[in-house]
Amino acid sequence: MKERIGDKQPSVAIIIVNYNGTEDTIECVKSLNNINYNNYRIFVVENGSSKKPTKDQLDYLKGHAAYIESDENLGFSGGNNIGIKKAIENEFDYVLLLNNDTTVEPDFLSILIDVATKKDNAGIVSGKIAFYSKPSHLWYGGGHMDEKLGGGAHERWNDLNPEDTGEIREVTFITGCLMLIPTEVVKKVGLLSEEYFLYAEDTDFCYKVLEAGYKLWFCENTLIYHKVSASTGATSAMTQYYMVRNILYLTKKYRTDYHKVNARFTYQTIKDVIRGRKQFAPVRCAYRDYLKGTMGKWEM
Repeated sequence: MKERIGDKQPSVAIIIVNYNGTEDTIECVKSLNNINYNNYRIFVVENGSSKKPTKDQLDYLKGHAAYIESDENLGFSGGNNIGIKKAIENEFDYVLLLNNDTTVEPDFLSILIDVATKKDNAGIVSGKIAFYSKPSHLWYGGGHMDEKLGGGAHERWNDLNPEDTGEIREVTFITGCLMLIPTEVVKKVGLLSEEYFLYAEDTDFCYKVLEAGYKLWFCENTLIYHKVSASTGATSAMTQYYMVRNILYLTKKYRTDYHKVNARFTYQTIKDVIRGRKQFAPVRCAYRDYLKGTMGKWEM
């Protein structure tokens, strides 16, 4: 494990939340061991997994990261907040939120830190994310708030990964899969909102950071690889429930025109159900709980 080394580089707490994905988490940690940045420490938060790591897996993680266990699944925000609090307690300069089902290029963190330290009012910094199974194509190539349907939208999804241009540009949405955040920003805007439990909490955090006057920066010359919904399943009932309920809630929380936006979103959701793209049961539950104001973990 690479430790903090004084003031030569800003110190970074890399936070990885594990839920029933220990093999992925170990692969992620191994890729981090090869990066060309030195002043970091990895925090693995075991988020109440039902599938516990083996002794060998546990020994590896404890030997290469600060290992923190939660007795229950606290969701994406709750798990990351455990690590963020530890980073603030230990006076790290930055936190890096990184999905456990990712691997990284060796220079990714050096580039992100360079941008974060040079750009004015940097609130969150991120970079390109390619599909792990199809590394020539992008999963995230920048993002923006979806003015029509609410939530955060990925740009250049499934496009060919272009040649690095070195471009650094402002965006309005950054996925929680890869977020470099100054700890001073977290102190000002607060931790990740935990009422979502899963999905849309990254969009909520982007809203908070933007409203506080910070900027979101996207780097074209960084790259990591994402296995995409490895722990939940991209089309599972759980995923569909949280995505529908949380987008409705998020839009109402931040948009003055939420009636119109949620009406369009509902129309699109109904079409998706009719076409078989979404399941009726989780969508019905999502609308029921949204209307009742029920947030947090879905009690299926």
